[in-house]
Amino acid sequence: MNKRIFVLFAAVMLLTIVAQATTTTYTFKSLKWASAVGTVNTDGKTDGWVCDKEATDYSAGYTDAQGRLYSCGVGVKRTSTGAGATSVIEFRNVRQVIVNYCQNSSKGKGAINVTVGSNATVSHEVTRPEASGQGVYNRDVELIVPEQSGKVKLTVDCTENGIYINSITIKADNGSPNNPAVSTSVYRLVTDASTLADGDRIIFGVAQEGINYMMGLYDEYNSRNNIFAETAVYGADRQTIRARSEYVYTVVKADDGRFAFADALGWYLVASGGNPTSGNNNYLTVWDDVTSTSYGDYGLWNVTVLPTGAATVESTGRSRSKYLQYNPAGANGHPIFACYSTTDYAPVAIYREQQEVDDGTPLITANFVNFGTQLLDGEVVTGEKTIDVDGSNLSSGITVALKHGGVFSVDQATISADGAPVTVRFSATEVGQYADTLVLTSGSTTTQVQVLLTVDTYKTVAQARTLPDLTACYLRPVAVTKKYDRYIFVRDETGAMMLYDNGNVYGQGLTNGDVLTGAMGYMKDYYGNPELRLGGAFTTRHGDAQQPLLHRGTEFAQSDICQYVRLENILISDIKIYDLFKYMGAAQYDETTRYDVEGIVYYYEGYCICPLNIQESQGETVLIGDVNGDDLVDITDVVSLANHVMGDTSEKFVIEAADISGNGSVDVADVVALANSVMGV
Repeated sequence: MNKRIFVLFAAVMLLTIVAQATTTTYTFKSLKWASAVGTVNTDGKTDGWVCDKEATDYSAGYTDAQGRLYSCGVGVKRTSTGAGATSVIEFRNVRQVIVNYCQNSSKGKGAINVTVGSNATVSHEVTRPEASGQGVYNRDVELIVPEQSGKVKLTVDCTENGIYINSITIKADNGSPNNPAVSTSVYRLVTDASTLADGDRIIFGVAQEGINYMMGLYDEYNSRNNIFAETAVYGADRQTIRARSEYVYTVVKADDGRFAFADALGWYLVASGGNPTSGNNNYLTVWDDVTSTSYGDYGLWNVTVLPTGAATVESTGRSRSKYLQYNPAGANGHPIFACYSTTDYAPVAIYREQQEVDDGTPLITANFVNFGTQLLDGEVVTGEKTIDVDGSNLSSGITVALKHGGVFSVDQATISADGAPVTVRFSATEVGQYADTLVLTSGSTTTQVQVLLTVDTYKTVAQARTLPDLTACYLRPVAVTKKYDRYIFVRDETGAMMLYDNGNVYGQGLTNGDVLTGAMGYMKDYYGNPELRLGGAFTTRHGDAQQPLLHRGTEFAQSDICQYVRLENILISDIKIYDLFKYMGAAQYDETTRYDVEGIVYYYEGYCICPLNIQESQGETVLIGDVNGDDLVDITDVVSLANHVMGDTSEKFVIEAADISGNGSVDVADVVALANSVMGV
């Protein structure tokens, strides 16, 4: 397969989606730029185009087996460069002009120019096709203008071979009188997979706040075995995405409910990451047949979508890596979309094209309200979000109500028939997931809008370590003990764990003692090591250097995993070493010499230690407070010490008295506080 995608887009980006705009498409039918709107021929006087300079020829083109149109349009050659026409209609507030064009097989250079009224000309440079044969296929170039008004003038400059113009689409406040209704094309978030239908046009976005990318098209010259992420503009609450016609996929729905996805050139997405018994490559590519012997049925997918819009897109073929996800690190630091064997990366979101038509039907529209995850760090967590409610063709005002209330409330009970902003508020005192329905009613017209909220709390390391795989987790402040490549070992007063920073996106430059606040991600048992796969940025401040905890003996338990420890006066042969940090090198250690070893406890085919420092032993540290002399300060030592200090022999009384923190047990903080009290510190 030798495939090259031509990425064609304008330099000026429209930042908002404008509702109730008219979209008119003119298809050119002769070298004189005669046109048709839909199936209605125009007469060149009340609509259509006035020829400013004739083109060279016209070709009706062809359609191949995949349904791709090619070699279609009005041909402008070097001898007719500057050919074009001007619209009869004066368009108001033009937002967007899309020109569908093609070239010859491997030639054709110049520019496509669009001018609205007396405003500056917007041009798209047409370059020679980079892959032989691809130039003949018709494709769109999208030109954005900042809401200009006037007649639209199209011209084509040709400096090599030929450029063919098939159609021109104009989005503005007004349009052709032949249009049956006022309409606009909007890509809206899919929250129910059952609503996806054969022929739907979709865009793959990212189901995570703050990640403003969409999936592009496969290009084996730049992003082999994955697809580059392209910048995207999302609407309010990520309910809509700004259309980029070159990155639109078409849904093909099989009889059994599975899906295939065809790109702009008719190729199908396939997961190609190796069979179940070998290979684990995270490949995502395209092929011309979803059931070919080369890729089996890797191009057929199951799709499930959560009410939040997070979609699980799973290849049903034999590829081991089968979940389509967004990876911020990607290829050489460029974010990509690829397939993975586990759902550890950001899920995709699917945006479907919807034609919103004003044909006189009463209509109420509003985005659903998703508060996402809010953190309860006290007795109550509150917040609010304002959405726009739009009314069309309504004869009375709109009532606003919630089905359940309680956690949620609204700021007003009625708004005008034209619509108005509505603020939804929440107030929650407990962790959990909350859902409600906002009901908007005017006469017999009703629209229901979903309201979602997840309430969570910051977790200590000990609490995080008990969470199931793929559970979202927000950590309380933790201190770094060791940063190595993508691994960040951290701890707090309750224990230790590691953070996994895929691609070194968030943790560059971290050193021992740095304090991380706001670390969040998804928990994962990484072959016995508790791991938080980072899903976002955190804040960092410098703190006190973290010292290793003194560990008696050479045996470890699960609670020791990821902890920074010091072992004293030991034989190297008595411990299992995993040289994760490449510390040991070619160093030789005597079998009879005793050493002090500092490192991170790790699980790799059993408990082991990853050395950070190995020195000849200087003797053992004596633990002050080890009343029983067993090399450990444990509860019996605390009781004995408390008995001695307080002159009491009641074990129950002493334990309760020593529980300074009041958490029902005597811990390190209690020991320190008791010692400080005893010694007058």
